[in-house]
Amino acid sequence: MALIDLIKPTPESDRPPGITCDKYTRSESTRCVHYLSNGGCARADEFMCVEWLKKHGPLAPRQEGRER
Repeated sequence: MALIDLIKPTPESDRPPGITCDKYTRSESTRCVHYLSNGGCARADEFMCVEWLKKHGPLAPRQEGRER
């Protein structure tokens, strides 16, 4: 069992307003302990942070052959 599996999610009543992710776990700051930079999630069962996706939407796929 990984250490991350021992961390229990914050109960819904204790979450900040607007947070709907069932796996949200409060850290020292307002961010979730699983949050990675650029909207990623450290959990193996999630690729992107649910709350980040709610705010920013899905990333657009990169178009090949397009000049910058």
